[in-house]
Amino acid sequence: MKLAKLIIPALMMFITALFSVGCKNAESTDITTESSEIVDHHDEEAEEMTDLSPIELNNGEKWAVNEEMKPFIDDAEKLLSAYIKKGDVDFHSLAEKLREKNQELIKSCTMEGKSHQELHKWLEPHLELVDELIDAQDAETANAIIAKLSDSYKLYNQYFD
Repeated sequence: MKLAKLIIPALMMFITALFSVGCKNAESTDITTESSEIVDHHDEEAEEMTDLSPIELNNGEKWAVNEEMKPFIDDAEKLLSAYIKKGDVDFHSLAEKLREKNQELIKSCTMEGKSHQELHKWLEPHLELVDELIDAQDAETANAIIAKLSDSYKLYNQYFD
């Protein structure tokens, strides 16, 4: 029991630290986490991305997302929409499929700068929702998380193109 009290806070700090790193470029090294593979390619930006203030528009316009990333976001959104429309109940299967799409999304990221920072303001809470869905123990909890995931995709579409 004492060991668990030490390990759980350390694990939470480790996971939090991993979420604050950037995406991937040619020189990066993969780091696998329970929720996704996240790799660091810009040390300076990684520190700035810990601020998850509200997403900003790009001078009143949506932020451009690199073309390599878009299919994974679109596919994940379609998976969620199909699940909702069908009235499916296998939320654990949905969660695993969403996790896979998120891992592919992160692997495909080559974004830098302000657009990258703004995307992470959406992505990090979104990844947390998928993790919550994976851990959901009942349909009522899962349905509440699925509603939040649906809202998350609406937010993405409001700020990113």
